[in-house]
Amino acid sequence: MLMSMIPLQAFTLTGDVQVTSALLFAVSIGDIVAALALPALIRYIGLYPSYLVSCAAMVASAALMAVVQVWVFSIGLFLHAFAIAAAELTLSLS
Repeated sequence: MLMSMIPLQAFTLTGDVQVTSALLFAVSIGDIVAALALPALIRYIGLYPSYLVSCAAMVASAALMAVVQVWVFSIGLFLHAFAIAAAELTLSLS
C-alpha cells in the first residue's frame, strides 16, 4: 500500500479526523519504542533470523491492513513500520 494512502484508509475506517490523528500518533510512538528495541532483538536471535522476522511482519502487515476493522488495521500499520525499520537495520548490518 502506498504510504500516502495509509492515512486516507485510516480516516475511512475511523470516520473522524481527530481519531485518525490519535491513531497514527499512537502507532508512531509504538514504532519508535519497537525500533529502539531492535538492536536487542538482533543480539538475542541473530541477524538472519531478525531479517526473517521483518519479512514475516511485512507479509502479516499486508494481510492485517486489508481487514476493514480499525484495531486490526492499526496492528497492521504497526507491523508495517516495524518491518521496514527491522529490514533496513538488518540489511545495513549485513
